[in-house]
Formats: sequence, structure tokens, C-alpha cells
Amino acid sequence: MMKKILVAYDFEEQSKRALKTAIQMAKNGYGEIYLVTSVERPGKTIDENTRKYYERILEEAEARAKKDGVAVPAEVMYEIMKGLKGHTLIDYEKVLEDVAAEAKAEGVSIRTKVLYGSKPGESIVEFAQQEKIDIIALGSNNRGPLDKFFLGSVSSYVTVKSDSAVLVIK
Repeated sequence: MMKKILVAYDFEEQSKRALKTAIQMAKNGYGEIYLVTSVERPGKTIDENTRKYYERILEEAEARAKKDGVAVPAEVMYEIMKGLKGHTLIDYEKVLEDVAAEAKAEGVSIRTKVLYGSKPGESIVEFAQQEKIDIIALGSNNRGPLDKFFLGSVSSYVTVKSDSAVLVIK
């Protein structure tokens, strides 16, 4: 019997449908949902104000470096990137919690997690192995001319590499 359902969420329509499918499965007694999103690097933050803040800091650091004729010190860049990573994670966690509210409102147990630092397919497969996930539900984001023949790169990777059952939503 399935007890753990992982929904890989990328904010696209297919992943929204994957979540709705997982909610129905959970309501029918198939267990709890793990709603995850994968962020490979900072900068693709949801919050526009946060992104603008860090863009301004980077521009100021680059302008100072040009004016003084020196590179931006590594420590400064490290602190900027560390701050951006922290805000990126906070932003994505908030969005996942907002999305999870739908499942909670329907009485479904749901946990959220932002996976950070690896390619999405790799981080999803690794998380599924660590948590002993029974089934992974994710969308297939086909955008190229061969859409009808191939899955998206993340869904394809997860389907091939995962030990869990995989449900791909088109």
C-alpha cells in the first residue's frame, strides 16, 4: 500500500494537476503528500523586491569595483550569494506553504520541502530515496517540437532513475 506520495512542483499547470491528483489519492487513503520544489541556484526568487534588492547590491559592488579598478572581493560576493540563497529559500518555502493550504483544507496531510543545490531531477530522486517515497507525481513540461514523443527532461530523468513508481501528468 502506498503511504508516501511525492509531488514535484514547478509552478506550471502540469504540476498543479499532479498535486490535485495526489490530493485525491491521499483522500482515498493512499497516505501523505510531500510537496517539493527544486532550486538549483539562487536568483530565481519568487519575490520581486528581494530580487531587485540583490540586483542593486551586485550593481553597486560592480560599479565600485570598476571605479576603484579592483575586483569585488570574494568575501563580499560570498555574502551576497549567501543572502540571496537564504531569501530564495524563504520565498519558495512560502509559496509551497501557500500551495499546500489547498491540501490541508481538504484534510490531507502534506509536508513541504525546498530542495536546493542540485539539478531538479537528481534532487527529486535523491529525496525520494531518503524518504522512502512510494510514488512520485510530476508534470511533463514539453515545450519543443517533439512534445508528443518525449517527456520533459526532469520527468524523463525521474522516470528512469527513481526506484519509486512515477506518475507523469501531461
